[in-house]
Amino acid sequence: AGNTSEAVSLKPIEVDTSVPGAVTDVVLKDDSGAIVGGITNDSTPTVSGKGEPGATVTLKDDKGTALGSTTVDKDGNWSITP
Repeated sequence: AGNTSEAVSLKPIEVDTSVPGAVTDVVLKDDSGAIVGGITNDSTPTVSGKGEPGATVTLKDDKGTALGSTTVDKDGNWSITP
């Protein structure tokens, strides 16, 4: 139709390409019994901790198989129950 709008001024865009730091304060919650020697008999333990907001945390077993994944919330908290 030949209509034009006013020019828009965009603000600069910053892309964060840095690698997030390692997670901290990792806690294993076992509601089936005691954790002995770092081993649990709970088939669905909850693993939680702190991390960089927006980062992805993936829980893997000793063979490297992913058991679950989540995104760190805005307060730096994450939790995975496989």
